[in-house]
Amino acid sequence: MTFKQFYLLSLLGVTFFGFIILFLIWLSNRKEDKSKEYRGLLYISLAFLSWSFVALYKWQDNQVINLSSVINDRVISTFSNLFLFASLPYFTNAFNRIRYRFSFFRNRDQWVINVFVAFTILTVVFSYADRLGDTLPSFLQYLVITIDCLISVGIFSLIGYALYQSLCNVIYYRSIHIVFICIFVLLPCTQIILPLTKIFPGQLAGFYPYALVLFMLGITFLVSIMNAYFMLYFSIIKNSKSIKHYESNSLLQQEVVAVNKLVFSFNEVTRNYQITMTVLDNFKKEITLTQSYSKLLKPYVHWVLFAISRKKHTFLYENDIAVTKFRMVEFWNKDVELKISQDHIFTNNAGTFTLKLDPDQIEIGNAEIFKKSYTFQEIFRKHAICFISKEIIEKESLKNSKEFEKYMSKNFDILYSDFFNVR
Repeated sequence: MTFKQFYLLSLLGVTFFGFIILFLIWLSNRKEDKSKEYRGLLYISLAFLSWSFVALYKWQDNQVINLSSVINDRVISTFSNLFLFASLPYFTNAFNRIRYRFSFFRNRDQWVINVFVAFTILTVVFSYADRLGDTLPSFLQYLVITIDCLISVGIFSLIGYALYQSLCNVIYYRSIHIVFICIFVLLPCTQIILPLTKIFPGQLAGFYPYALVLFMLGITFLVSIMNAYFMLYFSIIKNSKSIKHYESNSLLQQEVVAVNKLVFSFNEVTRNYQITMTVLDNFKKEITLTQSYSKLLKPYVHWVLFAISRKKHTFLYENDIAVTKFRMVEFWNKDVELKISQDHIFTNNAGTFTLKLDPDQIEIGNAEIFKKSYTFQEIFRKHAICFISKEIIEKESLKNSKEFEKYMSKNFDILYSDFFNVR
């Protein structure tokens, strides 16, 4: 077995395995929930399947490596790029400003149609260039290769960014985040190196095996991370539904029917952050529960963020709501006997979210302690657009990401201080 055959066999095995796992996850959730939200998972699985077809095709390909064969590779790679690009809007916790600004990205069906039309045109152009072969002028061949390389690098970078943003919502370890970043930087780089080794075989032929190994490692890690993330994501969703189903069918056991009050505070003696929740059970008895935490963790910060936004009568644009709300409720339910569900605490207003409680049922003590937290500043910055009036958004053109960053750099301290100006 030659090195090329071993590489193609490995690529076939890894990508087809990735396709099978993601397709089965999509299929099982599709049967339970007919929502179109899971289409992105299907598109990613089809991208992996297209790589499997590429491996099978190249196994029978005995072309001599030259400029024309590289053009042929560009035609084949277009299909995997198409499916990956089509999946981008389905990463609900990434590209939020693009989604907010552009309706064609917010409307996923329209985005998919636009992507398929654009890539159909691109495939026709690449196929025509491949048909002309060596009769196509060299500079046009280089142009085709350059265009596809830029598209591949861009799509791998966007997928890496979207997946990284998603993973950060379920995995909080910085060391693991660094590993993710390295992997997501590796793949785009290979999309530049591999075509160069084929275009200039005399000068770069020695780098070709190493570039293939790097690409194979990158794809293996990408498939593994994709499989692990979506299995974790949907297990969280199903766990949340199971808890809700159990609570709705519990007839004799004591359970929460409503949350009546929330108090957030910092204990100066124990140096602990506290949540005190007053709930009403199914026996119409009011019970007060308190949880203490030695560190200001992200789920706790989200609780306070929602509490302050409710007191300010502001709805939040919570993006990955299934994970965020679950993490908040899971954080509270961890060490208490009386569990709450998401329906007890959250309300939805046309895709924006807040707490169900009246503002006077929420108390926030020691706000200055929370205000000094870097974690709080980071999360506030992510949701700052929610606390800016529509008039200012239009006047300052804050739908433009660059203008928004400029505005935030100038006005962050004012916005942040005003955010904590609650009673």
